[in-house]
Amino acid sequence: MAKRKSRFTLIELLVVIAIIAILAGMLLPSLQIAKIKAHSMSCINNVRSIGLAVIGYTSDFDDWLPYNLDPAHDRTWITEIFPYLNIKIAAGIGGNDLVMAQRQAVRRSQVFTCPADPHAAKCEFFGPRHTSYGMNIMLVDSVWENDYMSVPVRVQKIPFATKHLLVSDSAGTRDECTKDYDHYRARAEGIRHLKGTHGGSVNYVTVAGNTCSVKQARLYPPAGDHRQRVEMPWNGTLTKSPLSGMNGF
Repeated sequence: MAKRKSRFTLIELLVVIAIIAILAGMLLPSLQIAKIKAHSMSCINNVRSIGLAVIGYTSDFDDWLPYNLDPAHDRTWITEIFPYLNIKIAAGIGGNDLVMAQRQAVRRSQVFTCPADPHAAKCEFFGPRHTSYGMNIMLVDSVWENDYMSVPVRVQKIPFATKHLLVSDSAGTRDECTKDYDHYRARAEGIRHLKGTHGGSVNYVTVAGNTCSVKQARLYPPAGDHRQRVEMPWNGTLTKSPLSGMNGF
């Protein structure tokens, strides 16, 4: 007499599925946390590399910070530090060809792309004006925009260089990228609306090259106050900065 083959009953199958679902529910949060940490570490490496490139620039240019030469044509502080990140642009091109070449170079390099930036992959304008990172607006801005501090700025005049924010996460402040909305400048009010943070934290590098990761709320003033007055680390100190123009915008 043939032996009857053993089979799973419906109840046993449902029990197995339930156990798998429970295990998956326990593992997914851990995987998500690990993903956030990995993205944050990659981002910190990016801002560290950018900080070192800026330091290299200041060493060659008598302590002056890079500045936004012509943002309308994608000539920002980012293009000024291309040589220090081994980013090369073909010689002899100009106009729209140069703009497109610079955008492609930024995307290829990856150093200006934060893995947590929700716009990096889909932003058609991603480049020297639309990156994942911005320089402290009180340290760099276009000479054509007189609402802000004049440029250039000399490092030796910046107080508390080890605490003074130089470059930070800055992208992801809107649901869609637009040509007229720039990410190459970091400001307190922009940090308030960041969408691409690292579990509620923001990464940045200081003028001296130190990398930091702090809770997002520490980088913007209280609700209703749109000015970055004396909050650390925008001007590196909790007291009034001796650097003119550093205490608000």
